[in-house]
Amino acid sequence: MVDGDLTSRAEDALERHGPCDTWTVSADLFGDLESIHILHGPGESYAHLEHLERAGTVVREGTDYRLADGVADELATGDEQRWELEY
Repeated sequence: MVDGDLTSRAEDALERHGPCDTWTVSADLFGDLESIHILHGPGESYAHLEHLERAGTVVREGTDYRLADGVADELATGDEQRWELEY
């Protein structure tokens, strides 16, 4: 588990969706995007996913990312330290 609000939310998105691409994580983090934000949201999601990959909590397989082995268990034990985001 890596600290940082959007980084943690990217981990949560992968936990919910399973292996998925940057676009799916972006939609989970930011919802429907319009105009120039269509490029910024996925770009930011990509940066967080790459950070997580370097940290060893995410594995990239082709264009999809997934949680590394054991990370889902670690996230589950940290649930009491997180709060539900309201949209």
